[in-house]
Amino acid sequence: FAAETVEATMDFGAGPVAGHMLSLPFFRDDTAGFARWQEDNFDASELQDPAVSGPLADPDDTGIVNLVRYALGLSRDDAVAGKKPLVRSDESGLVYEHRVLLDPDRELRYLIRITDDLVSGDWNEAIIGEDLLPLDETIMPNGATAIRRYRVPLGQGEDGRYLQLLLVEL
Repeated sequence: FAAETVEATMDFGAGPVAGHMLSLPFFRDDTAGFARWQEDNFDASELQDPAVSGPLADPDDTGIVNLVRYALGLSRDDAVAGKKPLVRSDESGLVYEHRVLLDPDRELRYLIRITDDLVSGDWNEAIIGEDLLPLDETIMPNGATAIRRYRVPLGQGEDGRYLQLLLVEL
């Protein structure tokens, strides 16, 4: 925003009235998705350096790259604790949950993969309704992200089921 006072003459039906008006020019360019996130989180010199602002960069050495921060709805400075995908236990069994952006311009697909055997490394896309049973989606107070929850049926392997969340750029 760049507020300014402007002299103006207006006619509201009873003759012209001169005075001052407060002008609040508001504009937003067409940048969306990850590019918008980068602009919101880095200064001009940082945007020129992919080692700082690139999708796979971790400028603050947190172990979480920029694209993952964006996909989880976090800013560059937000703490990651409690916001990573997780499996937890409740009274009915196991629940898998992960955060998603609600922005239609997010340029990402959230792909959940599953395996019963970590040794083989044979990961497959989880079939929603079979491998994962949808429970609910809670929209966060910021209105920009949600938490999706799924029931995890027990696997066939001795050690259970293993899940991973992949972010696929569209």
